[in-house]
Amino acid sequence: MSKKMKFIVPTLVVGTFVLTAGVYGVGITLAQDEEAGHTSLIQKLAARFNVEESEVEGVFAEHHQEMQAERVAEMEEKLSEAVEDGKITAEQRDALVEKKGEMKSKHEGLKDLSPEDRRAQMKEFRGEMKDWAEENDIDMRDIAPKDGKGKRGGKGMGGSGGPHGGPRF
Repeated sequence: MSKKMKFIVPTLVVGTFVLTAGVYGVGITLAQDEEAGHTSLIQKLAARFNVEESEVEGVFAEHHQEMQAERVAEMEEKLSEAVEDGKITAEQRDALVEKKGEMKSKHEGLKDLSPEDRRAQMKEFRGEMKDWAEENDIDMRDIAPKDGKGKRGGKGMGGSGGPHGGPRF
């Protein structure tokens, strides 16, 4: 690897990390605007550091996967703590994990919607989750983050927080 590349790659990674924090912090309601901004940001970074856009996209994708894995691990840890504390049963934990997968699949279909339609659909999803939790005798406040993570302004895309401040699934 050339001297120039040894400098550019770490700088690109650090710069991308800092810039993606802003991109990911905007929230799902701005996803279409973000996509255009994301593409523009990728192009600007590639041009600035004289690397292929695919390399920058790869860094973004890798960071996104790492953040997703971290959120999954945090959720699983929180649910396990709730079981240990007697707030939910192991069966309820398993049902929540399954519901999380179901809701994630539904959320993936939102990216092609207009911001207004996306907001309406998210509101419907929150209502669905609230009803599901009540049907399964789960008080989402029992598993809500207590350390500020997962709430608006916290970690994740635009923050998180489902009904009554509980985790968004």
